[in-house]
Amino acid sequence: MKPIHAALALATAILWGIAFVVSKASLADFTPTQLAGIRFAFAALPTLVMAPPKIPVLRLVLISFFLFGLQFELQFIGIKLGMPAGLTAFMIQSQSLFTVALAALWLKERPTWRQTIALGLGLVGLILIALQLGAGATGLGFALVLTAALSFALGNLLLKTSGATDMAALIAWASVLLPLPALVLSWFLDHGRVAVVAMLHAPLRAYAGPAYLGLVATSFGYAVWAHLLKTYSSAAVAPYALLAPCVGLIGSMIVFGERLMPLEFAGIAAIFAGLVLSLSPARRSAAR
Repeated sequence: MKPIHAALALATAILWGIAFVVSKASLADFTPTQLAGIRFAFAALPTLVMAPPKIPVLRLVLISFFLFGLQFELQFIGIKLGMPAGLTAFMIQSQSLFTVALAALWLKERPTWRQTIALGLGLVGLILIALQLGAGATGLGFALVLTAALSFALGNLLLKTSGATDMAALIAWASVLLPLPALVLSWFLDHGRVAVVAMLHAPLRAYAGPAYLGLVATSFGYAVWAHLLKTYSSAAVAPYALLAPCVGLIGSMIVFGERLMPLEFAGIAAIFAGLVLSLSPARRSAAR
């Protein structure tokens, strides 16, 4: 990977790690559905100056649903239900393990023996975390965040096989499909007019979090990520995402005073080891 691209991958991972902390802070002002809607309203702003990507509309809708809509709705609800932001950051990056498995089924990519062992380590890690759920996380929150990681993996494969060339436009137009459905859903889930009034009367500072999530973590972060996925092999790009949960964990411990229990540390270590083992052989893969 070229140095400039490696630097962009590192920057994206750091920005995503910070986003987990920002998400938890923003949920003090907005409901999960409202936060998703406002985030993608900000992320859709570039469509004012960008033409739609030249891909089938159905593909754009599927990318929007899996990469953004379902992933973040489940992630925000999971955090709201008690999943610590730092632990959520690690759980979401299990998407790399899901991506390996799905690529084997969908793209007929046969995993190496290292990737197979890595999937086993990832499964062990998730089981260890599940055993410690009583220490702050909840069973439902855990399941929702795990499903969000699976949705992320599906979105990755849809991005990689989209055939799009302008990734910034793809991310922006995938975002534009989400704000209205999210806010309509909020009407039914968040006590209707009461929730809308509360959202409209939220202090201006409350919108700084969703603005960061939309313009920085989504518009910039996902556009860079999509470009790298199209330029290099998935295994060459994915290891950089390992930095995101580290940043999220450190940030959560500093901002929210979160602490992890021994089994959670062990589970995180197993997931991290699995990700490194799965992806490290492909660091030598050449750009396409």
